[in-house]
Amino acid sequence: MTEKIFPVENFEEISWEEVNSLVGYWKEILGLNDWLIGINILSRDEMKVEDHLGISHIDLVHKTNCIDLIRRGFEPQEGRIFKTPHEATLVHELLHCLIPFSYFTDTKTLEGKFFESKEHELIVQLTRTFLTLKYNLNPEWFINKPQEDSDNLSEILNEHPTSIKPKAITKSGKIYEKGVNE
Repeated sequence: MTEKIFPVENFEEISWEEVNSLVGYWKEILGLNDWLIGINILSRDEMKVEDHLGISHIDLVHKTNCIDLIRRGFEPQEGRIFKTPHEATLVHELLHCLIPFSYFTDTKTLEGKFFESKEHELIVQLTRTFLTLKYNLNPEWFINKPQEDSDNLSEILNEHPTSIKPKAITKSGKIYEKGVNE
């Protein structure tokens, strides 16, 4: 029996050759073979942003993206519901090459903030979907809790101070509301 493989948590624990191989793999999967992609791993101060795990510096004309990833130990994990391994952040930032619309949106307006939020929801969901397919993951793997504590998804969401709290969630992820699904 082969050992279960998971997304790469920390790019600094593998060689740059392996990082470049992962970049090549995801470029091919996402149809970005004609893009030039660079990777930097930076501290919080070097990133110059408060709550991002990665930043894309995209040039759509020249098809380049220099991706800055936050060095492990500097990322803001407290309060995060979902795990964010470096490989997930890489895929997320590569998806910005394909879905760059918020780069052209005024995010200072309410409509712009809404549009950016919806775009990021799509990118996050696509990232999880691609990683789930590549690694044959259970969707609950992404929950930022030890697996032995993740039996009850509704408890995890209720513990998070900013989460939207549905009435009940089954282990399969279905949402049940009293009087609606009975």
